[in-house]
Amino acid sequence: MTDTTLRGAIIAVMTREGSAMHYRAITEGITAEDLGRSETVATPSDVNGVITTSLDTEGKDSPFERVGGEYYALRGQATESADREEYLPDLEPIYVCEMCGMSVGTITCGRCGKELTQETATTEDYRTINVSVCPDGHGMVKSPVCCGQDMVFLVD
Repeated sequence: MTDTTLRGAIIAVMTREGSAMHYRAITEGITAEDLGRSETVATPSDVNGVITTSLDTEGKDSPFERVGGEYYALRGQATESADREEYLPDLEPIYVCEMCGMSVGTITCGRCGKELTQETATTEDYRTINVSVCPDGHGMVKSPVCCGQDMVFLVD
């Protein structure tokens, strides 16, 4: 693996792509091109962390800019990417953290791959909670947690 900083690897992948990218796609590019830190493989959370830290600390001096949801571009590429809006999926989040604003999009079943439906369930202590249920009956999961509390389910 080439001993490149993760930030440098992110910029290299995004430069080659030339348009807005989801941080997971950036991670895949780093892995495919054997870039990144030599001591560890880059994870999506590492990539997202480098980009968001840069945006938070460097502001307009950051080489990155958010173009929608969890999609980022190199500063200056975003105007070019705006013409390609049809390539970006629907970015409406399903769950949002009321504390920090982090959001979670589509949730799918790990067994069948179908999108989970949003329902409510009652706990043993009679609290109503949001759950995501597999339409094929493979199970259900409680709503995601962020900042120590349940994320809020957004309903149209």
